[in-house]
Amino acid sequence: MNNNGPRQFRISVTELAEFCCRRGDLNLGLERTPSAQDGQRGQRMMQANRPPAYQREISVNAIFGDDHFQCTLAGRIDGLLEQTSLLEKNSLLDTDPVPKRVSPLPTETPAATSHTLHHTLLEEIKTTYCSASDLPPAQKAVNWAQLQLYGALYLQQHTDEFLDLQLTYFKLDDESQFDFQETASRTDLETFYADCVARYSHWLHLQCEHLDRRDAFLQTLPFPFHDFRPGQRALSVQAYRDLRDGTPALYQAATGLGKTAGILYPALKLLGENRVRQIFYLTAKTSGQRSLTQALQQIAQSTQPATASPPLRVLFLGARERQCFCGGTTVDLCNWQQGYHDRLPDALLAYQQQPLWHSDDLLQLARRFALCPHQLSRHLLPWVDLVIADFNYVFDPYARLQEHLDTHAKNIALLVDEAHNLPERARDMFSAQLQKPQLQAAAKQIKHAPLKRRFRQLLQQFPARGTPQQAQDQLPETLVNAVTLLAEEWLDWHAQQQWLVHPAELFEAMMACVRFARRAQQWQPEDRLISGGDDLAANPNAIEIFCTDPAPRLRVLSHAFSGCVFFSGSLLPLAFFAGALSDEPFSSQLNLPSPFPPRHQCTLVVPINTRFDARAHSIAPIAELITTVWQANPGRYLVSFPSYPYLQDVLQYLQQQHPELPLLAQTSGTQQANTFLQQLAQDRFLALVISGGSFAEGLDLQDNKLHGVIVIGTCMPPPSLQRELIRQQADARLHNGFDFAYRFPGLNRVLQSAGRVIRSETDRGVVILADDRFTRADTRPQLPSHWQLQRVTRIKDLAKPLQEFWSAPV
Repeated sequence: MNNNGPRQFRISVTELAEFCCRRGDLNLGLERTPSAQDGQRGQRMMQANRPPAYQREISVNAIFGDDHFQCTLAGRIDGLLEQTSLLEKNSLLDTDPVPKRVSPLPTETPAATSHTLHHTLLEEIKTTYCSASDLPPAQKAVNWAQLQLYGALYLQQHTDEFLDLQLTYFKLDDESQFDFQETASRTDLETFYADCVARYSHWLHLQCEHLDRRDAFLQTLPFPFHDFRPGQRALSVQAYRDLRDGTPALYQAATGLGKTAGILYPALKLLGENRVRQIFYLTAKTSGQRSLTQALQQIAQSTQPATASPPLRVLFLGARERQCFCGGTTVDLCNWQQGYHDRLPDALLAYQQQPLWHSDDLLQLARRFALCPHQLSRHLLPWVDLVIADFNYVFDPYARLQEHLDTHAKNIALLVDEAHNLPERARDMFSAQLQKPQLQAAAKQIKHAPLKRRFRQLLQQFPARGTPQQAQDQLPETLVNAVTLLAEEWLDWHAQQQWLVHPAELFEAMMACVRFARRAQQWQPEDRLISGGDDLAANPNAIEIFCTDPAPRLRVLSHAFSGCVFFSGSLLPLAFFAGALSDEPFSSQLNLPSPFPPRHQCTLVVPINTRFDARAHSIAPIAELITTVWQANPGRYLVSFPSYPYLQDVLQYLQQQHPELPLLAQTSGTQQANTFLQQLAQDRFLALVISGGSFAEGLDLQDNKLHGVIVIGTCMPPPSLQRELIRQQADARLHNGFDFAYRFPGLNRVLQSAGRVIRSETDRGVVILADDRFTRADTRPQLPSHWQLQRVTRIKDLAKPLQEFWSAPV
């Protein structure tokens, strides 16, 4: 028990039935399932078809617990009918017209006989696309357990000795129904209820013991470093207040300030004070998780005595293909999924008795009980303290942890690291695309005639080749109907197939169609439909729902949490990201400068015209600039280009004119990328990379620090219809559309590339900005305040400031 009395928990009747009664194989969730809206619609249709005395949505609840915890069990009975009339046992609730039915289950029911009933009838209504013969037995068992729990809760307030229970399934595709009936005694229902409550109470006891240990640990936890870095204390104090008060916050904290520990530490303190129940820490890339892992290791070492596994449960969420023992590539049940729910209860009890701190701890637990680790991580999700995951687990509509977050977000602190990556990632998450060649290839592999007809109907929605690219602010109803019908029937067809004989490409095409269909049902004012086009920049074989502005959705999703902090070392220009992450102002903002001496970085601006129409004339000056930088101090340099053709032109020139230079160039492909990364371990190199890519932005050579970065151009994204739509939407929100669509994203890429140089207090290096637009008066305020810009008008004058910098004492 904590200092505030018994710990409070809440569980729905559905959740308790799942926890105690789910058995059998893992449900992969690939078959067609009703949406929440479909379920509500079907339930209303069934309830409307009931007798006048039928009562709807009856709330029931109970509280159980002891000195350590109190748990509220709550739910709503779909329907109730008090019967004291002459009825036939096998026609309960029947009304005209008579719906389709099957024999009553789960027990043998005597033949229909007329007699006077004095039982109260409880009904649970479920919607499905399965027939009675196809309904998974495990699902029926959980649904029946839910109905039994409703019966037991009802009897706590009533004197009935028997209840008639009816589990009704409404088939959405043909609006038929089938049901299962049983008369249950008070004794049986109370016994079943007591068993479920006892099992869940034991689980909560174990959870409370962990929480007591965790809180004691966190309440005495010191800051994990000897002292705060400059600006780090201000960051921690502000983060504590904002997360405590639920104030939306945006923090620009320069690299080296220690933002990971500075924000994680106050969040953990709030967790130990029970002001929040869980922490979600989101990152965009593996490098962000690496920083967090290092901070957690420091926390473990800072305790007295130091411990390898503190009483803090940490869950690393990952993609299925990275977590699963089978590689996550099969769409059929693997050995780790068969009988999954039969082995899960023992695994959950073992989880309560062992640490969950390192990323391998989950895999060891899953292997010990032969469970799918990806699904096990989902089952443990409500019970861990800290969740480390990618952006998409919160923001992507198709990967979001919907059930958990819809229920618990109001008690979760959300920490979003690398937030400068979120606007573009979210734009992709909130968009969807249909590829005509992918659909055509899928249609050729399917022989089912009705389904092939649906393919033809959807393919007819694509514009003819040569149609000018266009954007519409509304979805044609014919397109919505065509893609929805294909998605629904494709899912039904898929559920009946032996998928081992089908290629993965067919499954991927189906999921792309399903995603587009679902996205079409969630159209927002900032969405546009893009189709057509006959130039190289357009894709004439695609139809795209394009999100011009992710800010409104991001604001809704992030505000659902107890508190949310967006932070990064690259949230500049700050006003741009404030508008890109929310359509409402951030109540709390910080812009914290670098803690390192400005003299450690030499920032030079060389006004070369790198605009597209002048690039041919810029190749020789850029080559001279690169050579001058190299000759001043040979070492390890990145040269960032706005496009691959530009990079290739300069590379070829340098190879011809300066073959002595140790040139490396970024190429496409995973294998080539790995080779390129290995080459960066050399003592000296000039590595040519693309701005906005992983090597220009995500590179962190901790054991082989850079001497400098040369940024060619302003790194603005190229013009396109999508960029113009972004510009128009920003103008409509009273922002500067050109800045939001082009200039500011380019400047952020510049900052990301330049940020590879100074990563610690001992680093020194140069940043060269090669473009005349960096000399504009409205550009300087958008750059970091600690950059001491020097303008070098002529390249031949570049050697002097470089030599002075490298020769200056440290």
